[in-house]
Amino acid sequence: AEYIINTNTGKFHKPGCDSVAKMKAKNKKEFTGNREELIVEGYEHAETAGPKNIEKIIKLYHNLHKV
Repeated sequence: AEYIINTNTGKFHKPGCDSVAKMKAKNKKEFTGNREELIVEGYEHAETAGPKNIEKIIKLYHNLHKV
């Protein structure tokens, strides 16, 4: 999957999200990978705006990457 990270807010968005069009170019960073990787790296998904299932996601990430 592909996402757009707002480096100013620390949130990531799907490319078609209305917020992406409003972002300043200097704050946009493209990311290709899965959302769990972004969450583990400390970013928040704009739609959920909070690590509600962070422990589950970290465990999934560790299992996927054999960490």
